[in-house]
Amino acid sequence: LRLLWAGCFVLALNPLAGIGSGFWLSFGAVLALLWLARWQSPSQSWWRRLALTHVFMSLAMVPLTAWFFGGASTVAAVANFVFIPLIGFIVVPLALLGALAYLCDFSVYSSLWELAGLPLQLALPLAEAFVQLAPHEVFIPAHVSLAAALLGVFAVLLIALRGAAISRSFSLLLLCALVVNSSADQAKPADTVRLAVIDVGQGTAVALTAGARTLVYDTGGGDPAGRNAATQALVPYLKYAGVRSLDTLVISHGDMDHSAGVSALFDAFDIVRIRYGVGVHADLGGLPCRAGESWRWKEGPTFRFLSPAGVAGLSTNNGSCVLQIALGDYRVLLTGDIEKSREREIAVYWRHKLRTNWLLVPHHGSGTSSSHTFLKATRPDIAVVSAAYRNPFGHPRADVVSRLQQYHALILNTADAGALEFDVGESGLTRIVRFRDGWLPYWM
Repeated sequence: LRLLWAGCFVLALNPLAGIGSGFWLSFGAVLALLWLARWQSPSQSWWRRLALTHVFMSLAMVPLTAWFFGGASTVAAVANFVFIPLIGFIVVPLALLGALAYLCDFSVYSSLWELAGLPLQLALPLAEAFVQLAPHEVFIPAHVSLAAALLGVFAVLLIALRGAAISRSFSLLLLCALVVNSSADQAKPADTVRLAVIDVGQGTAVALTAGARTLVYDTGGGDPAGRNAATQALVPYLKYAGVRSLDTLVISHGDMDHSAGVSALFDAFDIVRIRYGVGVHADLGGLPCRAGESWRWKEGPTFRFLSPAGVAGLSTNNGSCVLQIALGDYRVLLTGDIEKSREREIAVYWRHKLRTNWLLVPHHGSGTSSSHTFLKATRPDIAVVSAAYRNPFGHPRADVVSRLQQYHALILNTADAGALEFDVGESGLTRIVRFRDGWLPYWM
């Protein structure tokens, strides 16, 4: 009852708290502790109660973290065992004493805050070093449906019941729903190539996966040193898909809406091949994109850069890496932010080889791009616009949409459809998934 009143009080202070993961994780954790305390035997030794509490809480949070974050920690019990007493008995009391001293104008407040931060300065580097030893084993991707997450929570609650072997056995069956649901969501035919356009707002991030190999084209925008589209959307998607390393990373050009998440990808994955366009710092390694460079994966896809061609003086937009991907007879074209002048040059040089089935609309549908010359050469069946909802640039422009419609292209916009997935098999395009289908965003 007190927990219920606490929840009501928090929602009265901030009605939007309920749409954040922190609200449900915090109250869910306290609820799980109360439930465990109800069924724990008082005759157990203190060390056994302590160990069981940490193990139980780690299991209890798995369904919630799988639902909110697309995965679960394998070291949660150990981390909580160390950090909960560290934070609860040292960091928070010293920080609060420092705040009180500051309000009372006592000069000792700075020393108290330094003492509060000292344990974290010592512990966090050790934790980071541990993660670097096994970066892929610390967090296990597990994207689940809401129904599977709720079944998982119910299963963990059954585990806590004292003297109920039948309920514990049943709980293990329910926990299997998490694994089965997650595996089913990720499964795709072995001979299928999956092309994903991540919803990164006003920017671009595309991932292509064939077999065990993955290519990423651009990383979305944001703050390169802080919150960006790669940390919020691209990296979680790749981890959910089971990606552990990138065969190729292409940064089309240096504009922030295409390149802000480079560091996040370097932190999350090993990267074999790196190519970049105009305006990208060369210190990240790799080589500049060069028209004509091509390579092929044994899984089937063939890649070829169509632009730039080493011409000096290109603008950042026109210096974008234009990548053509051949999936059997199916052609995909990723265009960056090239403008009409560059489009004409590409169309004149490559001519009929520019014909494509799937087109990433240049420059998010800006009026400076998608010329008649370019669209006549490409004649796309599907045209994908990666743009933000009600973006200030008016992308895609009405005249661009009109030109695409003249060529009878199916136009898909991440602003409306959310993230997009395309499966391409031997017979061509076999599946399109609009992640926002069936959901009405809160802003619409």
